[in-house]
Amino acid sequence: MVIASGMGWLSPILAAIVHNVGSVLVVVASASLSIFPGDFSTAEKKDEGIPNS
Repeated sequence: MVIASGMGWLSPILAAIVHNVGSVLVVVASASLSIFPGDFSTAEKKDEGIPNS
């Protein structure tokens, strides 16, 4: 995005919109992790060959 704006391909208004869309995606991803928490430690234990406790 920085290169696109530096080359003049991205107007300041469009850059602000793209930035806000990216921020919304990050918030949605974070909210989905808090709504649907996964137990990622079991996947890591399986990869390391450690038995689940």
